[in-house]
Amino acid sequence: MAIAPDLGIGPDAPVAANAATRSLRIRQTLVVVLLFGGYASLYFCRADLSVATPLLIEELGKHGVSHGDAIIRLGEITSSVFSSV
Repeated sequence: MAIAPDLGIGPDAPVAANAATRSLRIRQTLVVVLLFGGYASLYFCRADLSVATPLLIEELGKHGVSHGDAIIRLGEITSSVFSSV
């Protein structure tokens, strides 16, 4: 005897649809929270970088890197990290 395919008909159909809707809503909420959290952390790091850049350039100068080269290297790092924003 063949088993009939589940056509979403029967006493458990509304429960299954409700569970699927709830699962979708939870995943959508999680995605939105992760997007906002990721953007907030990126923005926070960007704000800190502008404050720390002069100190990083000074520290690189102490290790033999010229001022101009330090600015160029930090600019390259910054543009590669934050170019996707």
